[in-house]
Amino acid sequence: MGSTTQRWAVPFVGLSFLAASATVSTAGTLVSGPGGHQYELVTGNNVSWDQAAAAAKAKGGFLATVGDAAEQSFVEKLLSDDAAASGAYWFGLHESSTEGDYRHLSGAKPSYTHWLASQPDNFGGNESSATILWDNPGDSSFSRRGFWNDLPPSKGYPQVASVYPDLVPKGYLVEYRGTGSSSSFNNGDGDNQLAVGNGGNGGTGGNGGTGGDGGNGSGNPSSVPLPLASTAFPIGALFAAAAARRMRRRRS
Repeated sequence: MGSTTQRWAVPFVGLSFLAASATVSTAGTLVSGPGGHQYELVTGNNVSWDQAAAAAKAKGGFLATVGDAAEQSFVEKLLSDDAAASGAYWFGLHESSTEGDYRHLSGAKPSYTHWLASQPDNFGGNESSATILWDNPGDSSFSRRGFWNDLPPSKGYPQVASVYPDLVPKGYLVEYRGTGSSSSFNNGDGDNQLAVGNGGNGGTGGNGGTGGDGGNGSGNPSSVPLPLASTAFPIGALFAAAAARRMRRRRS
């Protein structure tokens, strides 16, 4: 009996650790912004652009898009008011299948941009997703605060976090189009095509996946976990159940 228990303890403990270390997201307060849309900052380390886009869609919204200078200022204030940690925050701008051709989730070509100087540069040949660089006072990269940068759609560059903390993904921005008069608001980023009815079609992403869809059709927020967090615990439960059945058979 003792040896059987030990053989099953290793995978069970390993899965328990996986569940505990799975990405945990924390949503901030919903805030009304341009055109009557609502916005939400969701924080969570190790979130990829694709995970963020899927989670935003499942919540009834979409990765926030920035159509003009007023919306850019609003997003920066949202990050500041929520005391966002220094890091990179995904938003709804992604490279199409053509190198250097960035598009909003609606497929619209941006008429307003706020790229950091010399960006996007596709460093390493695999940067295809846009982030908002966010730095706090005391960071050596504070002068980059609020500007846009392209990153690989996964984990960024954690190896340089001590010098450039804004190159490590720390969360994402969600936008909800809502209903009524706010649903027709469009400041150039095509938001009026997203997250109401059958949702928008985010276009094709380049070098790292497809662009996110517009939403689940409601246009209103709902609460859902990130994919990894929602799957880790059921997998652990299956292994635990199998272990219990094996031990019962050995007793009999």
